[in-house]
Amino acid sequence: MKLLLFVSLLFTTNFQRRDLTKDFETYCNARFGYCIDYPTFLIPNPESENGDGRVFVNKEGTKVLTVYGRLNQDVDGNPVSLKRQYTLDIENLALSKAKITYQKLGKNFYVLSGEKNNRIFYQKMIAKKNSYCYSILEYNKLAKDVYGAVSVTIFKSFN
Repeated sequence: MKLLLFVSLLFTTNFQRRDLTKDFETYCNARFGYCIDYPTFLIPNPESENGDGRVFVNKEGTKVLTVYGRLNQDVDGNPVSLKRQYTLDIENLALSKAKITYQKLGKNFYVLSGEKNNRIFYQKMIAKKNSYCYSILEYNKLAKDVYGAVSVTIFKSFN
């Protein structure tokens, strides 16, 4: 009888457990006109003072997801082409000792991913009319199963 009760409780508990990698909310940025879905287990910090984006942290308070927009201009106010920004981001990642394992340049976006500071990163940039919008996911290698499961939804939703 005790065994039957134990097995019954075990099944009930397992079926009631939610898969947190399937629960998402949406953040939209009014200033730069982008939206992104993020897993509810990430905690959104307040939007930045200038309204360009937001940082999402895990339960330990570590930054995991950063989203922001910026004008597609250099410091002198001159337009920066998508290809030039792609090259600059690759150069900046190399300076930070990042190892890029995947890169793709599309018509109005690019993706860079790899390892940096013993963490996995995935960066997507989309070009809007006069701005570039970034989403950057960075996480500890040990959490690959969790973040790998949510990264597809995060980056497919980023627009």
